[in-house]
Amino acid sequence: MLRLFRSVWILLVAMFSIVVKAEGTMVATVLQADFTRDPEVRLLVRVADVGGGEVSVPMASRSDCHKRIKSPDRPGPDPCFSVGITEDQQPRNIIQQTLLNDPQLSTDPIYLEIVYRSEVNESDPTNHHGRSALLRIEENGFYNWNDEAEQALADVELQAYSHDLLDVELVDADARLNAAYRDRMARLDEAKQKGLREAQRVWIKFRDAECKPDPKSDRSVSGDSTEQCLIRATGERARQLALAPEKYKN
Repeated sequence: MLRLFRSVWILLVAMFSIVVKAEGTMVATVLQADFTRDPEVRLLVRVADVGGGEVSVPMASRSDCHKRIKSPDRPGPDPCFSVGITEDQQPRNIIQQTLLNDPQLSTDPIYLEIVYRSEVNESDPTNHHGRSALLRIEENGFYNWNDEAEQALADVELQAYSHDLLDVELVDADARLNAAYRDRMARLDEAKQKGLREAQRVWIKFRDAECKPDPKSDRSVSGDSTEQCLIRATGERARQLALAPEKYKN
């Protein structure tokens, strides 16, 4: 009996450790908002693990998501995540959610397209300018830690909603790199800032050379397209800067 109790206790501790390690690293961010079909609102959302840790299999892939069964909180196609949206302190109906990319690693951002029905005055063309929403995305019992932070949808409204995912991913990767670079620079003294600035210039030349397409195949030296290579390299560099050891910072 004592041995059984000890085994159960070890199992519970291990499970709790996994939860503590995984919880609080997942962040869902609205990148674009399309109001052209009000009261249906279309959102482009990035889900990313910002906590670092071991590079492993991603929490979602197209093949896995296609196997999921549709349900009220997991509408298809690709019903991989449980999604909830609260607008004006009221839950809104999710009409559709779609996994747009096929992440290869746990460090790769996941892009979702979410369509939900808003409760707005359809006769007022400017009704969405003051609108914000709380976004909760859950997978395997874990959800984004910023699900209690309102995201102002008007701040990410685009007049022309982009449906070219590669373009969106590249712009997003550049934005994440710039933010990580600025944050890292702000934590360094003048001498180290100079070193990072020079290193970044060298890295940009390396990235551009690596992603330059072969005239005969239109593929980069990595075997993928120029856009995919740039997205991968830029995302990896942004993550590298964001997770730089604290001992290298002031």
